[in-house]
Amino acid sequence: MAQIMKYFPGSEQYIEVEDSGRKRKRTIRTIVSLCVAAALIFPFETDVVPALQFEVVHDATDSIMTNMVVSERWASYGDELSEHVDEGHTDQRGVVNFPQRSYRSPLALRGIERLINVINYGGNARWGSQAFVTAYVNDAEWGFVHVVPGQPVPPQIVVRRGSKE
Repeated sequence: MAQIMKYFPGSEQYIEVEDSGRKRKRTIRTIVSLCVAAALIFPFETDVVPALQFEVVHDATDSIMTNMVVSERWASYGDELSEHVDEGHTDQRGVVNFPQRSYRSPLALRGIERLINVINYGGNARWGSQAFVTAYVNDAEWGFVHVVPGQPVPPQIVVRRGSKE
């Protein structure tokens, strides 16, 4: 930090004063640094998957499946280290609804979580927002839908015997 010697008449001496241009630059740098730090630690909310609604039907009988437990797993892979899980039940029309999913996290933590994701899983790391919705009857009869925001979402979950789709 440069100091400037300035003469003040009447005092018969030079007094050190700070250069006002440098002081202004330092103030601007401090404000910018504080804004960047605040942006890195402020927990921003991010939408993961939209609200979802599915009709659950059985492939063999083409009938709706009422009062059935349907689970939803979702995460913003790469930004979060763990998945979230919720369960819903089909109503009398065989329909299950899940609300929009989001999460809050600071940008600095998201960067660290992305790094951990690459270290743990390497080339097999999952990225982006996804949801997996599963209607499970038993080990032999189940169906699922993989939801990726921006891609079409089927209106039904079809339960099949021994099928992966």
